[in-house]
Amino acid sequence: MDAHSTFLAGSCAFVAWLAVGSRPPGPTLPVCAGGPADGECALPATSLGVGVLHGRLVDAATDKPAFRIDARLVALPAPCDACIQGEIQGSLDDASGDQAEFVVSGEYAGTNFGGVGQFQLRVFKPNGGPALGTLNGTFEDPPGDDQGGRFTAEWRICP
Repeated sequence: MDAHSTFLAGSCAFVAWLAVGSRPPGPTLPVCAGGPADGECALPATSLGVGVLHGRLVDAATDKPAFRIDARLVALPAPCDACIQGEIQGSLDDASGDQAEFVVSGEYAGTNFGGVGQFQLRVFKPNGGPALGTLNGTFEDPPGDDQGGRFTAEWRICP
């Protein structure tokens, strides 16, 4: 190989290194988290009353609490005497600062007999934007007892 060929080969390798080394990084995919959730549920005591949902969301990857949910249940008129339904508004907080990391919004529906039903929540950043996740579950809060009820759910958030 003569000096000219060696120079050309070295120059091509240098240009190739520059091209590969100077590329901007590719898009990063969001890291999703999810797992089980559970806690206390107190359904509204009247057809237009207010109830609460308090509990914790556990990260399935670490088996440690990830967020605390605090939400209000607001009863709406139901389509039948045996039915319950309403809206849920609340927040998810990881206790790392002054403000909740996410807000949740959704609906619940079920039956007066046994106080059982299901709920579907969407997860948003506090300043708005598209839904970043879901929290879907079931509840049981029998009417007429002072014990309060329980909920279980599954959650997934992809910020």
